[in-house]
Amino acid sequence: MEENVDIQFASDYLITAVRQTGAALSVLKLQKLLYYAQGWHLALAGETLFQGKFQAWPQGPVNRDVYDRFMATKSLDSELFESDVSKDFSAAEVNHENRNHLDRVLLRYGKYEDSVLQEMIEREAPWREACEHGGERCEKEIDEDNMKRFCTVIYLAGLQPGVPSATPRLGARRAIPFDTLGILALRAGTEAKRAS
Repeated sequence: MEENVDIQFASDYLITAVRQTGAALSVLKLQKLLYYAQGWHLALAGETLFQGKFQAWPQGPVNRDVYDRFMATKSLDSELFESDVSKDFSAAEVNHENRNHLDRVLLRYGKYEDSVLQEMIEREAPWREACEHGGERCEKEIDEDNMKRFCTVIYLAGLQPGVPSATPRLGARRAIPFDTLGILALRAGTEAKRAS
């Protein structure tokens, strides 16, 4: 069993990594990167990367502890800087395996603007199932089993995880429901068995 990383250290690690590239990072984009880091860790390692649930807010998934950390001085749209990193943070606080995982999530999702990440998340079943309230604020937690299942099926099916340009669109936004992904995953597994 891998050691959990403190979510604040995971936040500090991501802020530092993004700012070292010269890219911008808002509080909201940080929340989304943490959400994807948790979902993919659940799928690939079978356990949480850090303690702390995400709530389904209209702006996307929000971890309350991370929100509370910045709320006195930042809005969700505010940019984060290296000066926002905890004074006691050291990359050594995040073990090698967890740093690698965060780096992979950053490589996959860090290149997208917050608005693109938002569109991706809005089309994904875990957020949609928790966020049934339309545009109103919601504090309902996103089910971690749903996050795990969604990322697992995406991985097994070899699909691009939610990238809007890679997903066909017919009119309004469409989510890829679990059952569709399950069928795709089963097909992929069946085709792989036939080929071997």
